[in-house]
Amino acid sequence: MTLTAEKREPAPATERLDGVVLETLEWSVQSMGWALRLGWFPAILSTIILIVLYSLVVGSPLQSIWSYNTALQVQQAMTFGIDTNIVDPMRVSMRWGAFGPLIYQLIVTISSLAFIPVIVVGMLSAAAVERPPEGVFLFRWGGRENKAVIYQFALWIFGTVIGFISALLGFGGAFIFGAMQWSVPTWALIFIVPLLIVAAFYFYARTILIYPYFVVKNDLDILEPLRMTRGQVGRIVLSAIGLSLAMAFIMLGAGVVGFVAVLLLNGGKWILNPETPGHILLIWKLFLIAITIFQTLVAIGFQGKIYARLAGTADDA
Repeated sequence: MTLTAEKREPAPATERLDGVVLETLEWSVQSMGWALRLGWFPAILSTIILIVLYSLVVGSPLQSIWSYNTALQVQQAMTFGIDTNIVDPMRVSMRWGAFGPLIYQLIVTISSLAFIPVIVVGMLSAAAVERPPEGVFLFRWGGRENKAVIYQFALWIFGTVIGFISALLGFGGAFIFGAMQWSVPTWALIFIVPLLIVAAFYFYARTILIYPYFVVKNDLDILEPLRMTRGQVGRIVLSAIGLSLAMAFIMLGAGVVGFVAVLLLNGGKWILNPETPGHILLIWKLFLIAITIFQTLVAIGFQGKIYARLAGTADDA
């Protein structure tokens, strides 16, 4: 259902991102309900896809996924992480050699596509375009979802290329400098490292609206989201830093509370104790899942809220 509101003029550029951090956190907390309500099926589907792809990649039966674990390692795998801990990236590397990490990331990326419909719902909600649908089942697929898939694979390819180039330059540079017995002057590092950091922040701020624009507008235009962020780089970067600091405090507080609560429930014993009851492990697992869902909502919400501010859709919902 598309929301409607009275037409209004966008806020001045100097005010467009004021309070976006608090708005993102508030939206994320309020969205936990529908995320759990609509996300259970994509989570199950994603896990099944991951296990099947992993089994095909390592060339062994499904049950052999657990063969590399001792009883305690299985318990640890059940305690930490949501999906990728049920498979072993080392076995992929043993099977495929240097291509192992690339193949492993590919199967994780493919399995994560099951979450695309929920991500699209979250982006539309954060951008104040549509409310999350009712019900407890969601697996719709259309133009917006296709655009999101294109973005995810483009991001994976981009990250792979950057990683390959960085590794090539790193190993090549180390070999050349070692062979020639060169050393990098301290002043060069002092100049280059901050320059790379500034370049990364600038790239992040200029491209942050590409994903929400693809989803909201159902359009693969890249130039328009770049135009929308023109002159907003500083505000976006400061907002991102503020959100990162806020999330660091929130995660620290949640981690301490969760740790102490589980410790008390487990009779003062650490969660990885081999004698830890199954229901305590389940509580800890659900706690970690809730934390991960919240972190994901914050990431989606931040992009959606910035889009809403700069596109003039904010406060329509």
